[in-house]
Amino acid sequence: MTTPSPALRILAAVANGAVLVGRPHGVVHIHAGALTRGGCSVPRGERPYCGVRTRRLRVLGTTTADLTAAIAGRRFCRTCVTMLPARLGGGPGALVTRDDWIAAYGDLTVADLHLAALWSRTVDETYQVMSVLRQHGSKPIRPTTDAGRALLAAYDAVLDRRRRLTSAAMTDDERAAVRDAREAELFSRRRAEKQRRKGIAIEKAQERARSGSYLFPHERQLLDSA
Repeated sequence: MTTPSPALRILAAVANGAVLVGRPHGVVHIHAGALTRGGCSVPRGERPYCGVRTRRLRVLGTTTADLTAAIAGRRFCRTCVTMLPARLGGGPGALVTRDDWIAAYGDLTVADLHLAALWSRTVDETYQVMSVLRQHGSKPIRPTTDAGRALLAAYDAVLDRRRRLTSAAMTDDERAAVRDAREAELFSRRRAEKQRRKGIAIEKAQERARSGSYLFPHERQLLDSA
């Protein structure tokens, strides 16, 4: 059984009423209980998921945009994340099939999944995010709407994060091998393009020769090399 990524579980919790809370500095906790009347902080008698007793924890944000800015550079409480279920309020236990994953995370928005991509810590987690993202449609080629552009940006974020995580996990020898392979591929492409252009030039020179037109020196050289 694949364990859902912390990013998906955290964002699903927020989508189902939980809030991210914390002190001005320090770790970010997850709270699914009551809030003060103004909704800005956790009452003294309430505890986040980890049960820590601390001074008043304040709500860090309620929208995806708020969360992106509010927790930049901060880490999540490990205990809160460990105790957090796949989805608040019940739902699927073991996530085995694609339907299980969609049932657990199907209401996450494109913006949520874009953020989940940025929070992914492993290559496997990026594949989880991509799997859920596909419910919003395949990757657009030339989007013409704001929704399409947002979806394309989310797909690009997942792929970019995956590349970064893959590169970070490589050894120096593996990076050198990838670099050499890319250089060889680029050389092959350039050579193929050069041959393609030469072939077109030879065909044109042959047509001119058949029509009795004057051939320039470079055209005669092309025909001699054909």
